[in-house]
Amino acid sequence: TFFYLSKYRFIGDHTYEVYSCWRRRMGLRYGLLLQDAGNEVDFIDGWEKNVEKMHEQGGVYVSRDHEDKHLVPLKVSYPEDYTGNPDCFIFFLKQMQLSDMLKRCARFFKPNQYAFTCMNGMGHVEKLLQYFKPEKVIAGTALVATVLNAPATLTLSASAVLVQ
Repeated sequence: TFFYLSKYRFIGDHTYEVYSCWRRRMGLRYGLLLQDAGNEVDFIDGWEKNVEKMHEQGGVYVSRDHEDKHLVPLKVSYPEDYTGNPDCFIFFLKQMQLSDMLKRCARFFKPNQYAFTCMNGMGHVEKLLQYFKPEKVIAGTALVATVLNAPATLTLSASAVLVQ
């Protein structure tokens, strides 16, 4: 699963384009937060059931602590359909899903692009290093309370914490 940010300023005065690879809960949450902050976000997901449900309902249903459920419109497509050229990829996948998604998206990767991840677990940095130079990989860990109740239905927790 992926999302693409166009003209997102995050370092000094330079404007970068960011493309993020994610899978379900955490990636949806971060992508929706970035979209809510005014960034243009295109979501790209490899899970057919999720993509088709988002197409059917015109976005993803979001609630906070099981209250105020509402539809958030978003643009979503499959990885094979994306044609952007971002400066940075942000990866949010389960480690066992990363290899397949990297293969599906390898055509996007260019030597000047960065890979950023806050995936939990072990082994993902080594997998990213198969596609990106060591000086282009930035890694950390994040803890976010989010539940994917069903395809395209997300519950956010108000008590989420980002660990740096």
